[in-house]
Amino acid sequence: METRYLVVIDFPGIKQFVFGSDRLVEIRGASSILDKLNRERIPGVVKERFGSNKSQCIFAGGGAGQFIIDSDAESIHDLFEEIQAIVRRETGGAMRLIYGIADLKDGYLHALTSAIGNLDIKKREFPFDIETNIHSGYLQECKSCSGTAAKRTTFGDESRLLCPVCSIKEDWGKEQELWDEFGRFTGEDVKEFRKKRPNVFDKIGKCCNAKQGFAALVYGDGNSMGRFVREIDSAETFKEFSSLVDSSVRDACYEALEKNCPERNGYIPAAILLLGGDDVMVYLAADTALGFASCFARAFERLTRERIEKSSSREFFEKRLGKKGFTISLGAVIAKSHTPISLMVSQAGELLASAKEKGYRNKDGKYYTPAFIDFHFLNKFNQVSVEDCRRKNLTMVTPKGEKIRLFMGPYSIEDTECLIKSARALKKSGLPSSRLHKLGSSPFNGKVNGSLETLEVYGRSQKSHQTVILDTMKKFGCFPLMPWKQGDDGITTVMVDLVEISGFVQV
Repeated sequence: METRYLVVIDFPGIKQFVFGSDRLVEIRGASSILDKLNRERIPGVVKERFGSNKSQCIFAGGGAGQFIIDSDAESIHDLFEEIQAIVRRETGGAMRLIYGIADLKDGYLHALTSAIGNLDIKKREFPFDIETNIHSGYLQECKSCSGTAAKRTTFGDESRLLCPVCSIKEDWGKEQELWDEFGRFTGEDVKEFRKKRPNVFDKIGKCCNAKQGFAALVYGDGNSMGRFVREIDSAETFKEFSSLVDSSVRDACYEALEKNCPERNGYIPAAILLLGGDDVMVYLAADTALGFASCFARAFERLTRERIEKSSSREFFEKRLGKKGFTISLGAVIAKSHTPISLMVSQAGELLASAKEKGYRNKDGKYYTPAFIDFHFLNKFNQVSVEDCRRKNLTMVTPKGEKIRLFMGPYSIEDTECLIKSARALKKSGLPSSRLHKLGSSPFNGKVNGSLETLEVYGRSQKSHQTVILDTMKKFGCFPLMPWKQGDDGITTVMVDLVEISGFVQV
């Protein structure tokens, strides 16, 4: 007997699959596989089986999806078991799809809650796949993931032995999916634009004009999306919501790349690693990172606002957001381009969580959460955790027990842009590098000695240099207790961040 059902899907372990190797071509390939499966392959299979009159794709992207299907439960289960096999086959057995199904007889919201609950049970039942590693002197290891090698491949000038999974990733990484979308956004000839795509991380680091060899990983995620989703009570509204968020994430990413990452050395100094849903992850030259992040956050809110105004569910959105759009917070880690990508991904995730927490503390109402950006400079590979590094190296306690933080992040979009502008002005002023470095190190001498050293450098500088230093201290509330700010978060300073950023700006 035919009944109307809601089906939700999810891909567990996306990050493990995408970042299972340090090679850009394989990371890009893994991301492309999932994007194609999620946005095109699975919706296409559902439509082919049940037809347009009995199936509807509510959304598919960002590693998740929703479908409404008129059929019997057994046929739906059979289809998604087949789709699971497709996912297995097309990812070399490295990824799986799980799904939850619920009857729509009691309404969309009830069905969605039930389907998600069903999906979560499956996640707990099968948290990981059992995989046997065979170690033998007669078998060679995959040069990317240390699995069992099965195939020799060639990419560029490099030949290497790979396992079936990494081989599939490499094959897909040679394609141009997201890069072609970016090229079409810019309006350039797609074939010519393909030539500007870097194929290894080092090429991106070498494009950093300020400090050659430095790159950044920027990771963004939408704010308050979970709370908002729980309010959606119809499939039509959910479809509009997911569509406007996903399209805005993509367009905001392309817009920010176009404005902040001009061609250098024959390449666009950036690689899109993840993009879709309300997530973005981009690897780019270090001196473009914060400009990209602030531009992306502004563009995302503007684009979602513009699309809400054209939406048939406008009243629903505006009742919760007012005249504002959705927002996104970002974490950015800056490091040398040979830094293991897994370490950068981990730290960018920490910074993103910090930025989202700061936004939540500053939220306006239940749904509107302002965007914040947090960043960190990864100087040594033994700095595995941002939190540990900040606690051990960037936090002090005065004899009176006052806590001092030698960083001021996370920053609002406005403060991020102000910081970039101030760093550029400081560098443009011609302040000698020795005095600039002394300013940056002065807070490490403690509250009293840090103030004395800052004032000493300030007093011995030219008037033009003093003006820039003083203006920056005032903008960030570090005056008259220069370089300190006394606030709700205790004692902080912008000086260390300012000097660090000045090394990655162009004048």
